Amino acid sequence: MPEPLPLPGADGPVRFALLLQTYGQGPDARWEEWTRAVRLAEGAGFAGVHAVDHLYMQTERIYGPRVVEGQPDILECWTTLAALAAETERMWVGPLVSPVALRHPVLIAKQAATVDRVSGGRLILALGAGWNRPEFESFGFPFDESFSVRAEKLKEGVEVIRRLFTEAGWVDFAGKHYRLEKAPFWPKPVRKPPLWFGGGGSVIRDLVARAGDGWCPAAQHYKGFTPEVYAGKLADIRGRARAAGRDPKALTPAITFLTAVAKNRSEALEGCALMRKRSDWSDLTLEDMERRGVIVLGTPEECAAGVNRYVEAGARYIILHVMPYDLKAAERAIEMYARHVLPQFA
Repeated sequence: MPEPLPLPGADGPVRFALLLQTYGQGPDARWEEWTRAVRLAEGAGFAGVHAVDHLYMQTERIYGPRVVEGQPDILECWTTLAALAAETERMWVGPLVSPVALRHPVLIAKQAATVDRVSGGRLILALGAGWNRPEFESFGFPFDESFSVRAEKLKEGVEVIRRLFTEAGWVDFAGKHYRLEKAPFWPKPVRKPPLWFGGGGSVIRDLVARAGDGWCPAAQHYKGFTPEVYAGKLADIRGRARAAGRDPKALTPAITFLTAVAKNRSEALEGCALMRKRSDWSDLTLEDMERRGVIVLGTPEECAAGVNRYVEAGARYIILHVMPYDLKAAERAIEMYARHVLPQFA
């Protein structure tokens, strides 16, 4: 099986990846529609494909023409990743991100090791603390109001997963939130999956610096994650990594943002107009969102310039989340990025 493209560190080449739109496609969408987009991306030179790990997304967060009112559809993340691993040859695959507070770390470890095996060692394991309270409550999962508690679970979960991946014998673990007693764990991953963390807070930055292989914040989760903010947080992570005795340049600096690309700017703006229905963005114009780094939009030339702002800030793994949320739109964006944008960063 061909090797995946090497993941870049601080001085590495710029890679592009696709955040596959696994929700808002309508409850009758066919799997072939997703695989067609992914195969197109792999053929175009995209280095990875990722999927969000949610059981439910609020309707106001779904922006696309195929949404059925009252039926917020979404594919399950890890079974989707297993299928994508079998459908692709060189692309990295991974969740963006798996919330340890929602999924038990033993379950994440078993799913991750399985997908890593299916893919031949092409899994990026990106983890987070969890944030979507309505999702937890809808399905009866306890939601810890305190982020510090969710962060504790994340830190413990990372240790559980690390031990299951690396210890030769049966695993014991006694923590505040998780406990293992002579837990068997085979097969191990083909190779240790790169461990990435999503989020931008101090706790996450410290975890990236001390235990992570990469950082993958999502600009669209914020109202001001500009390239300048990204550069400042990345510098902080590297400083903490250096203080912990780690090589800061070895960490992969990733970023996810929304993008709408079209032959002309007015068409691109039309494609993402539904974004303003989201309550925390309702007071922003699309131009505001563009300035704040929520979305990169416009012609291919304008999108290349927008991406370059993040590259100059230090990002080397660019994950595109295409607007509007429609797989046909994703195919058009993949083709336009491949033809006009990716060559500028080769």
